[in-house]
This record gives sequence, C-alpha cells and structure tokens, in this order.
Amino acid sequence: IYQRHKINGTEINQFESLHRKTYMFNDYNIFWQSVYKHFLFLIREEIEVYQRNAVDFKHGILNQQFNTFINSFDNSVIRFYSTNYDRLPAIINKNLFEGFTPDTNGVLNFDANRVMRDDDCNCYYNLHGNFNYERGFDNLVLNTEKTNSDVGFGDADGENRSLLVTNIITGLNKSSRILNTPFAQFYNKFFSDCYSADLIITIGYSYSDIHLNNPLINSKTRIIIVGYDDYGNINYPIQFAKDIFREYNPGFGDETGWNTHKTLYRKGFKEFLANSEWQNMNTN
Repeated sequence: IYQRHKINGTEINQFESLHRKTYMFNDYNIFWQSVYKHFLFLIREEIEVYQRNAVDFKHGILNQQFNTFINSFDNSVIRFYSTNYDRLPAIINKNLFEGFTPDTNGVLNFDANRVMRDDDCNCYYNLHGNFNYERGFDNLVLNTEKTNSDVGFGDADGENRSLLVTNIITGLNKSSRILNTPFAQFYNKFFSDCYSADLIITIGYSYSDIHLNNPLINSKTRIIIVGYDDYGNINYPIQFAKDIFREYNPGFGDETGWNTHKTLYRKGFKEFLANSEWQNMNTN
C-alpha cells in the first residue's frame, strides 16, 4: 500500500508491504530505494533456496536430462540467455561461461572483452542480472557462494531521474539501466546471436519484453517455443507468442508456416527433456 501525505508541512512517502513492514521517508529516492530493496530481498530468499537445492539427489534425473540435452549439441555453439536472476543452468552444467574470468586470486571478474569478442564459447548470460553479482567501486564480480540484494543510486538518466544501482534489473528505470555493465554487453550479444543463429529455442519465455521480442521477431531464424498447455487451455505466454509472430510476420500466420518455421511445443520443458524431443527438431 503506497501513500503520499504531509506531516507538519513535510511531504512523506509511506509504503506498507503485505509482510506488514512499513517505510516512511521524506526523501523520494531513499524511499524507493528502501521499498525496492525490500522486494529484492524477498526474491533473493526464494532464489537462494532453489539454487542451494539444484543439485539435490531428487533432481538428479532432471539434471541429467538437461545435461544430455546440452551435450546433444556437441558440434554446435550454445548461447544461453536468461531473464531469470539465478545461476541454475550454470550450476547444473559447469561448462557454460557466465561472462566472468578468474584472476590470480580466483576472484571472478566481469570480462567484457571476452563477452564481446568470443562468439564461439558455450555461454549462460543473465540479461536482467543475477543475485550472485557483486558491484565494487570500479568492478563487477561473480560470487558463486553468496547472493546479495544491495541497492544504491548512481548517475541520472536523460530525464534527470537517479538510476538505481543493483545487481539485477526489474521495474524502475529498467530501460535506462539496461545501458549499464554487464547488461549492455549481454544485450549486444543477444541481438547479434539472434541474427546469426541456426536455431532459437525459447523456454518458458513470456514474450512480454518488447526489447527482447524485436530480434526474435525480425531475425527470421527458426524458433521452437517450449511452453505449457494445461488441459487444452493454451497459457498466456504461448498465445502471446503466437499473436506476436502473426502480427509482425503475416507469412507465419497460417498453420503450415507456424509449424515449420515457428514450432510450438505445449507440454513444458520437463516433458521436452524427458521425451528427448530435441531429437525431432530437425525433422519436424
């Protein structure tokens, strides 16, 4: 619940979360910084749990199926981009470059040079950031053992709004913060890879990020959309994907075009892995 009111002539911003935590500040930036950090902390807690449990025995079969899927492209380059804030694919498969290179002390520093120049490595890049990123005064590191949700304010954007400095991007100032490191480098490579790829597979993607849809739509690269259709009711992401591609590429609107150039798999990623569906991708 957000309220703005005056106390003794001073304008106060007040926020009460569903967890009954209340923030009251007369400084607008500090207020939103506190609110933003509150929600980042909640998301971070959830991610810590499933990252910690990612390699549990109960997930062994699923993890093995995921690695079999990745290894099936042994003669190809895999460029893995995620809008999630976790490291799950890189935790399960140790051969994915995350954009960070160890120094002589073993500290994983962001390697902009390799990200921008190395197009032949199997990678996993977080387009919207990662809770394992840590920002220093003049560097960015990946801490594989610890997450953080620090929030600060940096330079102002073109509209003179102070930009949040965090290890992830969501909501406030999103379009401007994309221009910061490492997001700018990751987006640059995402656009480039969409146009040079032989095949694109989107997994659980909502198609609600306009800035990501642009290269997916315009690259003309073959796309396999893996989503979940529950009891015949096509979910929002799948229907949205179909609507988007039909809107921008009328030639894909007919069933033949959809099934050959934009393939839809409706049983979810778990079934996609369990049934080794990727083996049929070159024949359907």
